[in-house]
Amino acid sequence: KLFRTYLEVSNFSESEKEKTLEALELAIEAHKGQVQKRKKDKEGLDNIPYSNHPIQVAIIALRDLNMSAEEVQAALLHDVIEDVKELEQDWNTLSIRGVESEFSSNTISMVYDCSRGSDVPREDFMEAMKELTWPSKVIKCLDRLHNLIRAFSITDVSYIERYILETKEVYLPAFENMDELSPVRNLFYDVLSELEKY
Repeated sequence: KLFRTYLEVSNFSESEKEKTLEALELAIEAHKGQVQKRKKDKEGLDNIPYSNHPIQVAIIALRDLNMSAEEVQAALLHDVIEDVKELEQDWNTLSIRGVESEFSSNTISMVYDCSRGSDVPREDFMEAMKELTWPSKVIKCLDRLHNLIRAFSITDVSYIERYILETKEVYLPAFENMDELSPVRNLFYDVLSELEKY
């Protein structure tokens, strides 16, 4: 509902809003049945649908960075290729369990940029990120920002330590050097600092 509210008041054209809603529906269908990795507690945080993550990334892209419709669509779909086995795709179309939508080659290209192939080592993908196109790099940075926020509910200390180190080596330079990220830069540094204390 929150995403739809921000989309409605955006300066996107009606056709862009419609296509972005298709991306939202596809992201929700793609991650149906998946839940976020959270510690179990009485608040039920272990039952948050995974689709909340790409939606939160897209909200930041839309609300805070005023990214284009294609970029917001890519933010919604950034985990689809990695996470969904039932995905059928060609260059412009993504189809998942009967939900199908055609996107621009620019949007699909960004989704590919944000996706690590199953045969690509994590370290190699992190290194390749430094060479991504500008919008794809921004989406990956927003992905990391929201993942840092989510990391407070993870109990695996070694995972968090690796995540912090990776963030400092790969994402910190991007946040420092990309003017587009200035509206969320303070939030990024604050979250990273608090996570280190945590």
